[in-house]
Amino acid sequence: MISTRCIVLTVVVNMCCMSIPVAASASGLENTLARLMEILPGEFDSAGQLRAEQATNTPKESTHGHVYRSFIRIDAPALGNNVLVSTVRYGGRDGQFDNGEFQVWTLNIDRGKGAVLMKPQRFKMPATYIANNRNPNAFKDLAASELVPAHGGASCPIAWTPNGTSLRGITDPPCKSRSETMDMDLIWDWAYSLDESGMWINFAGRNDAGDIVNGRADQMPWRLEKLN
Repeated sequence: MISTRCIVLTVVVNMCCMSIPVAASASGLENTLARLMEILPGEFDSAGQLRAEQATNTPKESTHGHVYRSFIRIDAPALGNNVLVSTVRYGGRDGQFDNGEFQVWTLNIDRGKGAVLMKPQRFKMPATYIANNRNPNAFKDLAASELVPAHGGASCPIAWTPNGTSLRGITDPPCKSRSETMDMDLIWDWAYSLDESGMWINFAGRNDAGDIVNGRADQMPWRLEKLN
């Protein structure tokens, strides 16, 4: 029987070795975009990973925190045809809200990169929307003037490509941004592996020497199951 840890290690290797292909067919990119817009919207939760770690007596310092993440598709023609709003909460669906990851993402095909590029922006007045953050109608006809450039560790564009039966997303380099919690400039790496069942996600904020100063030292990803 293949152990959960072996599966996790396989995913880590795959995520760490990700690279964007130099070319992709037009139909392939369109299929990637269509699949992203089908399976990325929804709610994702890492409670299952946390329970599994507790059941196997994973040391507390190595246990993954409980993370809830959501993406909703919104109707905002001024921003594009493929627009998502993301939220992150710690402790579950009604846990602590992360203002830094309350973002608007636009997805477009980038033929030069051979990938679907997902770019974030932030709300100019986030308090206006937080109370209704799960209601797509609250963002209907959102205008570009209501947004500002993303900043902080979650401000990196993500390039998506197929990876077997899943989709993988990696930071579109270079991505250097100031950490809002650490008040220092870091080089950020994000990695996603996404399919219909959920996503693996990992990140690292490194200093100029390449040392991880924000993120897990072991770089073991979070596993979030899709709730709907």
